[in-house]
Amino acid sequence: MDFDETGNGSILATINNVFASYIDDEAIKLDEENAGGINATLSNVSIDHSQDDGIQFTELGKGQIEVALNNVSVTNSKKYGAKIEQWLVEDETTSEEAQGSVNLSSVLLKGNGKGNNTSSHGVTINK
Repeated sequence: MDFDETGNGSILATINNVFASYIDDEAIKLDEENAGGINATLSNVSIDHSQDDGIQFTELGKGQIEVALNNVSVTNSKKYGAKIEQWLVEDETTSEEAQGSVNLSSVLLKGNGKGNNTSSHGVTINK
């Protein structure tokens, strides 16, 4: 699943009861650019063997990420199990805007090539 939004809109997503395996790219990807944000809830999601990040959310520009991952498992992804980044300007050294928020509940990241912690920038991870 790959969703891209550019301009003054936002991504609002509720993704439930998904199983994905042996994916050639990211399994679930939400990208938002410019004004707007990402507001997403993933529940009962299982991803195994993604050839990129299992889950990737990116906000670039004025906007925030507000995400909840509930009962989510990402195993054996080539890169990160979950990569969640918010940038006002890509590759900025310090964030210029308020931090986004990621709430994790019953999340398993295991066997992922670049690590088993949530890779993040510009967001607060709440476990």
